Amino acid sequence: MDNLPTATSMKVPRIVVGFVPYLSIILPFGASVFYVHLFGVNVFFADEWSFVPLVQKLDSNTLTLWDLFAHENEHIRFFPWVVMLLLDTLTRDPIVPRYKAIA
Repeated sequence: MDNLPTATSMKVPRIVVGFVPYLSIILPFGASVFYVHLFGVNVFFADEWSFVPLVQKLDSNTLTLWDLFAHENEHIRFFPWVVMLLLDTLTRDPIVPRYKAIA
């Protein structure tokens, strides 16, 4: 009976201890992606309504470079609009893939 392991004499393998930091990074990220996958809906929110004319112009093949460099509330949102238009073109689903890319 004296040779039974106790809580203080049991060693945790190094691979388990080394894997814990990676789990603490991966699990929240995976949970947020899963949450967006479950509850993501195709509804525009707040300032995303300014993106609708760009999608309409892209669909009608009248989108110009000047449309992408247009000022909006003292900002020029060229790169975000290009990324969103590319995601919209690739997925044909305008909103949820953007949230999946952000999450």
